[in-house]
Amino acid sequence: MPETPVLDGLEMKQTNAGFDRAWIIILAYLGGIAGAELITVLGNAVAGMICYAILLFAIFGSSALDLRQRYQKTHLALALVPLIRIISLGMPVERFNYVYQYLIVSVPLALAVLVIIRVLDLRPSEVGLKLGTTLVQCLVGLTGIGFGLAEYYVLKPQPLMASLTWQGVLPAAIVFLAVGFVVELTFRGVVQHCLSETMGEAGWVCGAILFAVLQIGYQSVANCLFVLLVGLFFGWTVRKTGSLLGVTLSSALINIVLFIIIPNLVSR
Repeated sequence: MPETPVLDGLEMKQTNAGFDRAWIIILAYLGGIAGAELITVLGNAVAGMICYAILLFAIFGSSALDLRQRYQKTHLALALVPLIRIISLGMPVERFNYVYQYLIVSVPLALAVLVIIRVLDLRPSEVGLKLGTTLVQCLVGLTGIGFGLAEYYVLKPQPLMASLTWQGVLPAAIVFLAVGFVVELTFRGVVQHCLSETMGEAGWVCGAILFAVLQIGYQSVANCLFVLLVGLFFGWTVRKTGSLLGVTLSSALINIVLFIIIPNLVSR
């Protein structure tokens, strides 16, 4: 029948148009995040928070204009990123130990992620909430030692605690594990899944780029590139294994090695 090629052509054009629009959304969003991060670093926290609030409202406005809700998952997932910065910049956490500041900030973020998972009716397996092969996940988790050591020589941060004692290291390790789970559920779980549904194979790469852009605050190009590589590895791992377990363990080990173990050993 002659109608079939015509219809196929129309469907291909609609698909390509949707894909192009998805790229426009994500590129504009990346530019907005990078700009807000630079304003936060070069200007002040209040100006940065205002920029992120504007970006958040713009995302919700764009979602409201999407009458067919074709990009609803993309919009809601992307809204998590400015929300992270608004929470971290707006919460009065200075009186707490630096380690526990991470935990305090991650609590409202975790609630927001759970709400979005509920609203979008995402299954646990879709956001990486399954064990996977234990040996593989453990091997992925151990990469955090090497990543943490490498990132230390990029950033060379001051130690978050005065000495290495079990009383100090164990609570910090638990905090970093909890925070690592929330971060990975956000980026490698919800964001990566939603972007992949819209953008296909490029979704996990875009999620890693988003994660790296948020590192601008460290004012280190080398660290942004390093985090991009780690994010790509994490995204690829979750895409292949379907589990967040390994990358959560690796994320926690990165922070433990980066902020606690190596700085204390080097300062002796």
